[in-house]
Amino acid sequence: MTLDSNNNILVASDDAALVKAISGSLHANGFRVCTANQHANHPPRLIVLDTEASSETRARVLNPFGCDPDGTTPPIVALSPRAALKETAAQKGVWVCLAKPIELDSLLSAVERISDYTSA
Repeated sequence: MTLDSNNNILVASDDAALVKAISGSLHANGFRVCTANQHANHPPRLIVLDTEASSETRARVLNPFGCDPDGTTPPIVALSPRAALKETAAQKGVWVCLAKPIELDSLLSAVERISDYTSA
């Protein structure tokens, strides 16, 4: 399933190659994609966040545009090289935590599941 035209998936990482790979894969599968440097003045539908991104990048994504007007944070898919982060991430509201290096098929599957769930 794809997101409607008013919603984007925001990809946030300081690794340009990772952003390009993720953005290309999501876009090729019909998703609208923006990056931390270019996202619009409205909250994204879903955030793909590299846990190794700088604090500046994370802040730009999560505050202030990372929240809907009602104060809720969009679903977050975290990308981390540390397997132990899964439990901590879940406690912080992360919907899915994927191990790096990521498998694009796993990421796409997670994004589609979340999109289907939040569209229902």
